[in-house]
Order: sequence, then C-alpha cells, then structure tokens
Amino acid sequence: LFVAIFLPVVSYFIISILFYAETQRYCEELRNEALYNTATYDELTLCRNRYALKDAIEKYSKNHADDSKEKLLVMMFDIDNFKQYNDQYSHIGGDYCLKAIADCVRKAFPSPALECYRYGGEEFLLLQEAESLEESKGIIERLRLAVQSLKIGAPKEAPYEYVTISVGGTFVN
Repeated sequence: LFVAIFLPVVSYFIISILFYAETQRYCEELRNEALYNTATYDELTLCRNRYALKDAIEKYSKNHADDSKEKLLVMMFDIDNFKQYNDQYSHIGGDYCLKAIADCVRKAFPSPALECYRYGGEEFLLLQEAESLEESKGIIERLRLAVQSLKIGAPKEAPYEYVTISVGGTFVN
C-alpha cells in the first residue's frame, strides 16, 4: 500500500519539478529575446538600430568572407531639409515623417533580403544583396521614387513641394 501511494506521489513531484524547470528556461529564453529586440530596434520607425547594424556587418562578413560571388549594396539616405521640417511641423510631425518613410521602405522592398537600419536622426542605412551595378542603381531609384510618391508636404524653405531624400550607395563584394 505504501509503495502504491508513495511511487505515484513522488513521480508527480519529480515531473512537476522538471516541468517547472523547463517552463522557467523557456520563459528566460523569451525574456532574452524580448530584451534583444528592445535593444536592437528603433521603437519609432521599427527599423533596426546601429547596434543591430554592427552585428549584421560582422555576420555578413563572416558568412561571405570566402564567397566572391555574393555582392552587397550598401545605401544610405537622409531626409532633405529635416531640421526645417521639424521646425515647421514640430517634433510630432517629424516623427510622423520618419515613420511614414520607414514604412514606405518596408513596403517598397518586402523582400527579407533588404535590411533597413535607422542610423541617426533622419538617416537610414540599407543593406541588400544585388547582382550588378545596374540592379543597384535601379534599387536606389526605386527607393527615391517610393519616398517621393508619399507626397509628404515639404517645409516652406525646401526647394521642392514634397519631402525628398538624398541617397548614396556603394556596391561591394
């Protein structure tokens, strides 16, 4: 009788302890993932930040160090006349502009191959694998036109009616 009662109770406690330990480990993994996401994403634009960019460059360099076939387009753009935009429309308006442009980039390039990083205030850096210089030029032009199509009103001092961006890029192995 003692064995018939004692064995199931002990088994239950052992299973409960193991389940509790596994649950705690899983919760810790989720907390670490949430902490990493908080540390590597810009909460305003939902783009990755410079911390994540450093990791991405290290990872890309390591993964493609011996593969001369892989080519990378590195683009940087900033929003033209953004200080004047903030002065005229306030920081809330500036935040709207930043979010709209970041969303536009994600929609224009839905491929997971494009990585978008908020580099600074109104500066963004994009990484995309590309096959050729011509393809790279096309990607840069598509980015410029996508932002232009938003038709966000530019500040009074700006030379254009709508917000524009300046884009530069380099094509590297």
